[in-house]
Amino acid sequence: MLSTTRNLTVRDLLQFHERDVARWVESCSEEEFVRVCDVADFLSLHGPVTSSGASMMLAKCVALAAVYIHNGAPRALARAKRDPKAVVPPIDSSSPSTDLQLARSWPPYFAVGDDAIDFWAEHPERVRARKAAFAAEHAGGAS
Repeated sequence: MLSTTRNLTVRDLLQFHERDVARWVESCSEEEFVRVCDVADFLSLHGPVTSSGASMMLAKCVALAAVYIHNGAPRALARAKRDPKAVVPPIDSSSPSTDLQLARSWPPYFAVGDDAIDFWAEHPERVRARKAAFAAEHAGGAS
């Protein structure tokens, strides 16, 4: 699972002009933030690629994931590229990060819905198969 801090996520969102979602990240529950990180992990591995075949920047993955969890549906960011002139808070090394213990209580891609897979995945059926395998493996280990 991808791990980040709330402060870095807020910074990323502000650079993509997603102010409402940035405010939400500052106060969302630990479970919601783990969901953001789960979706960001999916996007970094299975999301759209650039024309050169590279995966998207992690900052964009995290911002898209936060928007998805906040809004309950996938959509493009308000700004396609980061605004280097955006006013962002300073980096805060004491900012809470992903609760990895909580994250381990769910299988990978648990927060990724079919809508997100259809909207972003380069190979939707591969992702669905992988998600199902993760869920089965997790259920087997929980017994």
